Amino acid sequence: MVPIVPAAAIFDLGRGGNFSARPTPDMGYAATAAAAEQKEGHDVGRGNVGAGTGALIGRGQFKGGVGTASVTLENGVVVGALAVVNALGLPFEQAGPVAGKSVDPPPLNTTLVVVATDAVLDVAECKRTASASHAGIARALDPSHTLADGDTVFCLATGVVALDRSDEAARQASLVTLQSAAADVVRLAILDGVANAESVGTPAGEYGAYRTA
Repeated sequence: MVPIVPAAAIFDLGRGGNFSARPTPDMGYAATAAAAEQKEGHDVGRGNVGAGTGALIGRGQFKGGVGTASVTLENGVVVGALAVVNALGLPFEQAGPVAGKSVDPPPLNTTLVVVATDAVLDVAECKRTASASHAGIARALDPSHTLADGDTVFCLATGVVALDRSDEAARQASLVTLQSAAADVVRLAILDGVANAESVGTPAGEYGAYRTA
């Protein structure tokens, strides 16, 4: 066993007024410990919490944040997503006018997503699920996956519920259904993060809630 822990942080330097402030391994450990102390089924903080505290969207014009969504498939498999929305773009249906506006200096953007399922997946299937989940970012935000975005999706599988692998056709159908659902819950988690973000004023600027813009 190699103790490698995948990790990422959004690019929000200076938005709280102190450009030298950085996340540390101790913060990650503390967050994990705090999550482990919560009862199963507890409400997840959304909006301006955790990694979403300094998140912005729309070329730095509006507040971004943390969002979540999940779905239970017909076979009982649960697929969920947690997104930290810190994006160049805006929610897809409203993106047009702002997407063409130039900003100098370039904004700092990183949308981070964790997709989690209780299905039994191997490493290769987790990787493919993470790749498929990127479609949810493109469905939610315009523009997305730009040179100014550091979009990343991690996939976790707890290995509790077995998929139908009775033959190759059944295996493929099970994975396609799961991965399609993963992309959709990513889209919903991103929109949830934007919807729950509140207006803030910081030494770096005033950032309004997108839903009231």
